[in-house]
Order: sequence, then C-alpha cells, then structure tokens
Amino acid sequence: MSILRMFFLLCLVMLLLTGERVLAQKLSQAPVNLDFAQGNPGDVPPGWFVPPAVRSYTAQLARVSAVGGTRIVTLSLKPGAQPAQDEFGNMMQTIDATKFRGKNIRYRAAIRYESDMEEGEARMWIRADRVGGVLGLFDNMANSPITPGKRAYYEIMGRVDEDADQLNFGVMLIGKGTVFIDDVHLEIVGEVPVSKALPLSPQGLQNLTAFTRLLGYVRHFHPSDAAANADWNALAIQMLPDIEAAKDTPQLIERLQSAFHAVAPTVLVYPTGQKPALPPAITPPKEANDLQIVYWKHVGFGQSGAKTGYSSERVHVPSPGGGVPVGEPDPGKPFIAELSDGVSCLVPTTLYADHDGVLPHTVAPILIAPTTGGEDRTTRLADVALAWNAFQHFYPYFDVVKTDWKAVLHDSLISAATDTDSDAFLKTLERMVAALHDGHGNVFQSNVAYYMPLLRWRWIENHLAVLTVLPGGPPQLKPGDVVLKIQDRPAAEAIAEEEKLVSGSTPQWIRWSAVERLLNGAQGSALKLSVRRGGAAPFEITLTRSLALGDAFRQHLLEDKRSQNYSEIRPGIVYVNIAQIDSAELKTHLQQLAKAKGVVCDLRGYPTGGAIDLLPYLADKPFTSAHWNIPVYTLPDQAQVTYRRSRWPLTAPAEPHIKGKVAFLTDGRAISYADSYLGIVEAYKLAEIVGSPTAGTNGNINYFDLPGHYRLVFTGMQVIRHDDKPHQGHGIEPTIPSQPSLKGIAEGRDEVLEKALEVVSKP
Repeated sequence: MSILRMFFLLCLVMLLLTGERVLAQKLSQAPVNLDFAQGNPGDVPPGWFVPPAVRSYTAQLARVSAVGGTRIVTLSLKPGAQPAQDEFGNMMQTIDATKFRGKNIRYRAAIRYESDMEEGEARMWIRADRVGGVLGLFDNMANSPITPGKRAYYEIMGRVDEDADQLNFGVMLIGKGTVFIDDVHLEIVGEVPVSKALPLSPQGLQNLTAFTRLLGYVRHFHPSDAAANADWNALAIQMLPDIEAAKDTPQLIERLQSAFHAVAPTVLVYPTGQKPALPPAITPPKEANDLQIVYWKHVGFGQSGAKTGYSSERVHVPSPGGGVPVGEPDPGKPFIAELSDGVSCLVPTTLYADHDGVLPHTVAPILIAPTTGGEDRTTRLADVALAWNAFQHFYPYFDVVKTDWKAVLHDSLISAATDTDSDAFLKTLERMVAALHDGHGNVFQSNVAYYMPLLRWRWIENHLAVLTVLPGGPPQLKPGDVVLKIQDRPAAEAIAEEEKLVSGSTPQWIRWSAVERLLNGAQGSALKLSVRRGGAAPFEITLTRSLALGDAFRQHLLEDKRSQNYSEIRPGIVYVNIAQIDSAELKTHLQQLAKAKGVVCDLRGYPTGGAIDLLPYLADKPFTSAHWNIPVYTLPDQAQVTYRRSRWPLTAPAEPHIKGKVAFLTDGRAISYADSYLGIVEAYKLAEIVGSPTAGTNGNINYFDLPGHYRLVFTGMQVIRHDDKPHQGHGIEPTIPSQPSLKGIAEGRDEVLEKALEVVSKP
C-alpha cells in the first residue's frame, strides 16, 4: 500500500468515526441525557443519535439495573443485518464547544461488551471540530479498545482546542456483539500535568536504555496473564520517571525489578556477571494436574490491534506431568540478555499454566494512559521506548538495511528528552523510522490534517519544476517553471533536509516523497516560493495550502494528464490507465485490446481497481507473484525466526489474448502493489517497462499507535523476487529508461508516454 494512499485512508477513517458534522442547527451548550433518564425503551435516547451512514446497527434504551440508575443503552447489530465494508455501529452526541474551549475534559462511562466474535471491539471516542472544520482534539481508543469482558469504567482525557466550535463524543461497535453503555459523564477537570523538556544525564540515558530493552522483552515475549492483558502504553508512562531517576546501577536494578514485578514476577534483573537462581515458577508444580506450557507466537506483529492480517497469540500446549513436548520450548531455559552496562535480565519466555491461568497467577494493573501529547517529556520518552521495541523485534529487514538500531535508540532518547513540542517530537519519530530505510515507513499525527496548494511539482534534471497547476490554482505559474527557493531556502537545500525525515529503501522513493512533503502543511498556511521561467528574472509568489491531502490523493494523477482511463490514443494504439480503471470497465474493452497493434498501460503510482485483471490476457503461460514471507517470532531480538511462505495463487492465461506490443509506464512513486504487479511483468517478460525504477518496497504494511496521537507504519513481511533475490531496496528496473525534461514539461508533453508509444508502434 502506498504511503499517500495510506494517509488518505487514515483520514477517511477518522472522519467516519465521528459521524457527520452537524450544521445549520442550534447546538446544546452542554451534554444532555447522559444518564438516559429521558426517552422510551426501544428508542435511541433523546439528545443522542445514530449517524445516517450507520444502517446496520441500532441503539436502544433498556430499563435494567444500572450503575447510574435504572436505564442503559445497548448498541448492537440489527438482526440479520450484513454491515457494508468498513461500516460500524456508532451512537453519538454533538454539542457547542464554547464553554469547553481551552479546558481539560474527562469523558467517562461504564461499558460492557459481549461478543463471540474474536475480531470485534467497542470504543469510546471524542473529537473537537475547530473553526473551519479543522480537526482538533481526537481520541478513539485506538491504543486500547474495549474487548469482551466484565463491565468496567473507561475514560478519555484531553484538552479542547481554543478555537473549537463543536464537540462530538460517542461509543462505537466494530463487528458483532452488543455494547452496554451506562453512567456517562463529560466534565471539565483540572490541568493535565506536563513534564517539561530536560536533557538526559549520562546515568539517565543508561537507565532508559535498560528500561527500553526490558520493556520490549516483557511486553512482547513474557507470557504471564498480567503482561498479556496490561495497557503497556499506560504502564510505560507510569514506570519511566522513577526508573530514569535512579542514581546508580544498584538503584536501577532495584527499580527495574520493582516496576515490572506486578506484571512479570518471574523476571529477574541483576548485576551482569552474577548467575541468578532460577525462579521456582518456571519448574512444573508437583501438585498441579492438566498442566500446559504457554509462550508467545507472533506471525508478523499482531499485538498492535491493527487489522493487517498479522497475529500475535499465546500458544497453549498440553504438558502432561510437566513434561516438555518434542519441538516445544522448555520453560526451564529462560531468555537472558544484558540491558545496559552492568545490568542483565532473565526473562522466562515459556511458562507453565493450570486451569486457572499462567503460573504464578497474576492480574494486570488497571491504568489509564494520560492523554498528553508530544508536549509532555515523559510521553515522548515512553513513545520512543515503545516504538523502538516494535521495530527491534518485528521489522523484517534489518538483515538487508544493516542499521545500527542500538545507536538509533540512543539518539532518539536524547532528542525526545529535549523536544519542545509535538511537532519537534514528530521529527524525532520520523528520523527513527527513516533509519529503517523502509518505503512503507512513516509517522502520522492522527489528530492533524494536512493540506497543499493547487500545485504539483517534480524533481526534473536536478531542478524542482512545476509540473501541473490544478484547476483554480495560481495562474502566475506554468508547467516547466523552476522553483529556486522554498520559504527563502534554496530548493535543493530544503529537499535535502526533508529527505532526512523520509524512510525509503531507494533514492527515487526518498526524493519523490521529500518533494511531496514540502507541499504539505496546515490548512490556510502560506508557501512562499521564488520562481524562474526560462532566462527571465526570478519572481516571488506566495501560495495558500487549501486542498485537503485526501482530495490531493484523488487528484494526484492529473499531474500526468491522465484524463481518461481508456482511449485509442493513435490509430490502432490503445492507452489504458490501469492505476484507475476498474474491472468492469476493463472487461468492456477486452476485444478492442486484443485487436490493438499496441497497448500502453500507465502504472505511474499506485494501481487500484481492475489492474490485476489485465495480466491474464497478456500471459501465454500460468504466472504467480513474488514470494511473501511472513516472519514467525517466538523469541526476542529476532532469534530463530522462521517464515510462513506463500504466493498469489497460480493464474492461468485468459482469452482474448492481447497480441500487440505492450508497454508499461512507471517511475519512482510506484510502490508496494505496483512493485508486485511490475515484478510479474518483469519475471514473465509480459511487456516492455518504460520510465524509471520503482520505489523498491513491497509487502503488507503494519502499524501501531502511540500515546499523543502518533501512528507509525512499517513493512511487516519479507518479499523475495521471482529469482529468489531480495526485493527491498531494489526497484523494478525499466527495460527502456525514459525521464521527463524541463523542456518537455514546459511544452506540455508527456515524454515517458511518447517513448512508450514509439515502442509499441514499431513492428
């Protein structure tokens, strides 16, 4: 999945989660009917509503014993309903935000979720809409969704933006089951404490390095019930200040042991060089019957809660009499590692369990993570520790990229400690992800919307050139104009600085992404440019960022003048925009394609719709994809990794066969699915490939969320080419290289398309 498309989809999901913006009606100044005392059983409670887009779910008042009185609301799937793709239940309320502006608020409710569907979940959510429709405070419990279990209190805290005009809040249901909602509160609370920027001392850096390593070992590989059920975002924030403050190595060991004991009582922290006694709990109890051994098995990284096809689960294997079945891990052989200079740990990665749970029996502490963002130093440092471990244990390409990941932890902690706000910390996270050299790698702030001016530009012949002025854009600019300065900085210098924040496995993807990023900013923000046209004197122009990035994604193909999905571009020569055409439209043209003397397929960017349906009509023998290798992790630090290997099913040739010459257009923004697609074209020699190398990153993405509204994305699997060589860092090379020129852009020509037409027109 391309990063641009990924961001568009994330923005779309955020909008869906909050229902429609309420317009043209007078809003209540305060929340209403929070105790559900008003209304008739079986109806949606007055003051609340289910958005019109939610057709398959219902919210109903019920008269039963409740915490807040005698009424609750149930949110559930209608009997016999089949939800549309991405549809979910949502009961919400929208009020005037005036009295809450600049205030810290707490949204709290008693909720119980019942479901027999493994992937279902419930969430509370809140969102502030700022003046002009800009997204403000936003939290949808993405880090800690509500899973089936007993009734409990959940809450969201945050600060409402000073210019907020609407406040939306509600409860949603994803999947099947029933959510029972009771005792709702929305109230103004005191100041949320924020820790200020402060440099790390040498001892503090050592302390947090040890804490980070142990955090990852316990969270991801220690199989206790408490560790499996803990809110690790909240735990990391709670543990960190006390551990950072340890004055020396003995005190650090003492505080690490104390901090992790509640969730991992069998974990030992001790001075390096000593040999600790094994915890009694890792030996089988003599009096227990029906024993099992329990350990984590990660197929990719599934602990994030993201619906990405990866999974993390604790495996339970019968262990009669405490014996270890052949081929299974031995509880008596715990994982041992050095955390930092002079500090080591012993972490059991396999434990015994009886019918009451994993031994020794533990219960996860109930914590609620503070909703402070990147302005809070403790949150920043915890985020670095949480993120570093996700990549340390689950990023599948360290053997290819050769990154010194320990040094990245060192640098990221130092930077996070002194970052002054959420924007500065965003750059710290971006530098961390950039060190992965992963084209899918990215960091988003889920509560920030991005906009761009009505302009497209591209790096051409060592210059930043205007490519297209979108409808309604600045008439002073024309294709081929050269941008000399951006915000008074030389364009090349601005691009080079931006590239330090871009994760990519190839120079072409890094350059294309950096150029795109320089267009983006807050809604209404100014972009000052110095521009030269031909040999004339430079002139200055200031643009306004007004186009939402989601809309920009829908329009980005305009830069290559792809106004039609299908056309006979010359007599007997057909053009197909396979980045946009859908399956139904493609099928209507198959007979003409089969008769054409030449076919040009445009794959500059990310393919959607019916792209894959074209390949069987080009093939003369069965074909399949590259190799998809999903890592399987059972030990920390990617020790003894195995793989689940698969490929797309073998596809047979189809009729009518396209017999004319065929050429595919591509360039450095073609990533992921586009790499998969052109990998098939390349391996089976189905057509010429015209243009420049692709991005060189493939494999299903993964993502996880951090406190402070940060979402991090990375590639979760290895992709091996048809010739058994790594794909990462090696884009699909064109068989016929072609690049646009400044002269061609100024003349309104598409030179890559022209080269392809020349190729397919030859006998």
